[in-house]
Amino acid sequence: MRKAEAIAARYQLVLWREDGHWFGYGLEMPGCMGDGKTLTACERVTRRSITLGVATMLEQGENAPVPVVDQERGRMRRAG
Repeated sequence: MRKAEAIAARYQLVLWREDGHWFGYGLEMPGCMGDGKTLTACERVTRRSITLGVATMLEQGENAPVPVVDQERGRMRRAG
């Protein structure tokens, strides 16, 4: 679970507010969603959903998606 938490912490969140309620999902894991009455609650629930998704993948021997931030850094290195 700690490995999944470390990976999930590097993922970007997509968050929006609708009708006074917050919703979110993971950019790298769009099927992992969350919601909350506050932005902080939504971030916490969404991050937990992503962590559980990554943990499941790791448990099944699958590779978790590469964080977008790492993909961007790789492009910058190749371009330079």
